[in-house]
Amino acid sequence: MKGTGRRVYGAIYTRSDGTSFYLAWRRARDMFRDGEPTNSDAIRHGKASWALDYDTLIMLRNRGVRIVGILEKESEDIWLTTLDNFMTVNMAPPRDYSRRGGAVQRYMPTYLFKRKSGVVRI
Repeated sequence: MKGTGRRVYGAIYTRSDGTSFYLAWRRARDMFRDGEPTNSDAIRHGKASWALDYDTLIMLRNRGVRIVGILEKESEDIWLTTLDNFMTVNMAPPRDYSRRGGAVQRYMPTYLFKRKSGVVRI
């Protein structure tokens, strides 16, 4: 996306079997909490969501990527779902931030992801 003025927030990875998947790089503070004071409260009340840019989702669909997810940087947790789930309005409702200089985003609740815990550090 060179020259578009957009920052890179993820990457497409390819597994040894040739299948591709996309991981967006996020921090725990980037989790959408829908008014809850903490991520834990938002998850407990079913309000926690991860967001992906709609233009990115369209680009991934055009490239044949079927699995998308979030790589949570601090914990190295990986949250995975299908691109079809993110494109389904009932599962991932859109929010339009274009009037504020942002973009249209799709927000999917965390309970619809499969979560792979990262490395535990003590």
